[in-house]
Amino acid sequence: MINLSAIFLHFNAGNNDSVQYYIGARSLHLTGDPYRLSAEELGVESRHWAFCYPPGMACLFLPFAWLSLPAASWLWLSLNLLFSLLLAWQLARVLKANNLGKSALLGAVLLFASPPYLGGLLIGQCHAWIAILLAGAFLALSGETSLEKGQFSPRELLIRDSLAGLFLALAVLSKLFPGLLILALLLKKRWRPAAVAGAGVLLFLLLTADQHLEFYCKFIAANFYPTASAFNISLGGMGERLFHATPYAGPLTDSPALCLGFKVAVMGILAFWVGRWWFINRPGFASLYAAGLCLMLLGSPIAGFYHLNLAWLAAAIVFPTSAKGNLSRALLITGLALTWIPVDFSLGSDSPYAWQREAFQFLRNGWGLFLLTPQTYGVVLILAGILQGAKEKPGTKTEMGQGGLLA
Repeated sequence: MINLSAIFLHFNAGNNDSVQYYIGARSLHLTGDPYRLSAEELGVESRHWAFCYPPGMACLFLPFAWLSLPAASWLWLSLNLLFSLLLAWQLARVLKANNLGKSALLGAVLLFASPPYLGGLLIGQCHAWIAILLAGAFLALSGETSLEKGQFSPRELLIRDSLAGLFLALAVLSKLFPGLLILALLLKKRWRPAAVAGAGVLLFLLLTADQHLEFYCKFIAANFYPTASAFNISLGGMGERLFHATPYAGPLTDSPALCLGFKVAVMGILAFWVGRWWFINRPGFASLYAAGLCLMLLGSPIAGFYHLNLAWLAAAIVFPTSAKGNLSRALLITGLALTWIPVDFSLGSDSPYAWQREAFQFLRNGWGLFLLTPQTYGVVLILAGILQGAKEKPGTKTEMGQGGLLA
């Protein structure tokens, strides 16, 4: 991992996301405004990024502003690796607590070794950081800091709800897609954590209003392209290449507002369907897996639709069929259906990942990547672990197969 990172940082200087975070942090440090100075004005080499997106990352990255760009990139990568280890430790504890068998642990390792996750680390993404925040929010909401249940006083519940809202707000300010979970909280009528999360986000936007908010909205509208991959959150130069390379560009090219509305509508439907399902189930593995892994894959900038397919499939398989069997089967069938979306339309010919399209051109659909990725084997091994755990303790229900998450 470290060797790959060194090679990537050496040959891709100015082409990873930590560069844009550094640009925003440097501008904020020097002028008090994350958008006052561009990459060129700061003397920072950046191939695709002139400014920082989203604005929250400029504030999060502020401690790195006193470092050189190479030092900041390496430190950010190191922190993300530590976040990954922490998340893996949490996941391993939950898997053991739910008696899922040793093969499930190997499955989890393969899931962490998946291209979108490692790729996100290598390009300086903040998926591991977001996963920790989301896992913390879910654990606070479910009352499970040490996998033990108990009764909490009103004061303790207030603290837990406030922490969950704070963690979720930080995740939303780091990336947009965790904001869908605020909607899921509202659907579950968890008003307090939803209010804290919403207030935290709004407070930040108010404090950074003026041109910041305007720039934020324009950047989103200009870069959220409805490619053949409806959930592919591709930004900057890569997003532009993907958009213009697909045959689905159409009239949306000249309408950023319609483009953004399409993206919000599609993701809103996803939030209602999947978010409502997450908050019906028990905590533990389902909460960590769904909030951490699935949302990390959903937020991946690389061929996001195929990543979402695998995440959806994994969630459907891992969720207990005993509690909500019909809904779980519906998720699984939907995920299988989505894999038939042609992969080659998701990758432009000049995309750095076009080799994937060429390698699997003979299959002409998502099954090529589905059959040959670590995520798939991870899902299979987790499923095998569930079956193994059921054999070891016949007639008993694991934590996953009972009740509802926040009920």
